Amino acid sequence: FFFEMTEHKGGLVYKYIASSNPENDDVECNPPNSRIMIRCTDHTRLTEEQVYEAFSPFGTIEYLKILNMKPVAFVKYELASSAESALESGDTIIIGGASVKVRLAEIRSEQGKADFQAQAEDPEDQPPRSRLFCALTHKGVTTDQLDAIFGQFQGFLHLRKLPDKPIAFIKFTQASLAATCMENLQGRDEIKSIILAEVKGQPGSKGAKGGKGE
Repeated sequence: FFFEMTEHKGGLVYKYIASSNPENDDVECNPPNSRIMIRCTDHTRLTEEQVYEAFSPFGTIEYLKILNMKPVAFVKYELASSAESALESGDTIIIGGASVKVRLAEIRSEQGKADFQAQAEDPEDQPPRSRLFCALTHKGVTTDQLDAIFGQFQGFLHLRKLPDKPIAFIKFTQASLAATCMENLQGRDEIKSIILAEVKGQPGSKGAKGGKGE
């Protein structure tokens, strides 16, 4: 594979999709939760080839960045579900004989930090980002219809439709599976919008931008 190398904020950006814009993604990650940070536990400096080989199996990488003189890399995926899959597999990944720590990369803007999903103790919010908020096109959509729609997706656990309201909450076993569902159901006739649900019981907290809680 071929990397185009450019200087960027004290590190190096290695781009191989021309349309990617890492300068902007450091401020606002689009889609939300699609960028991860990787840190090598034995402080060995990572190379672009090592990071690409280890993390490209999870999905299409828009760009990756290696920090100079630090055992840290950032990977930006095309889809949030790819980043979540990498995050869920992070403890099993070995690079250059060393294990790595993987987490979502927080975005730098103040609004982005306010929107970053926090962990909560409520089981419905564990693991983080595994619960969706769904605004329906009309309140006549039934629970049976929703079960048929969401039941086709791997990891679907259960849903709850609010009485006499065009709103439902959908719970998945993993964040990556919730993200996959969200990415594939945008634009469906019965669904007006589908986003990450806010964490329960945390005043002022939000999930993905515009997220909703119960």
